Amino acid sequence: NRPEVSMPWDADTTRIVFDLGAMLADVDLTTNAPDSPPGCMASPTDVGDCEPVFGALGMDFTTGACVDGCDAQVAFVTE
Repeated sequence: NRPEVSMPWDADTTRIVFDLGAMLADVDLTTNAPDSPPGCMASPTDVGDCEPVFGALGMDFTTGACVDGCDAQVAFVTE
């Protein structure tokens, strides 16, 4: 559950920003998946709560591996 994200950036002129809104865009924070702990705790029963979070990080929830090299991640952006 530790994706490796790379992006083109110049350390002198570019900031890397974590976009919490993008990570939680597909998460319904008003409900909890049945028979699971509150929120995304990344346990095997947390599919409903965690799949959108893992997807935003470019990761497969079941395996924890990057999907397409984690290129689909939307949580880290450059400015």
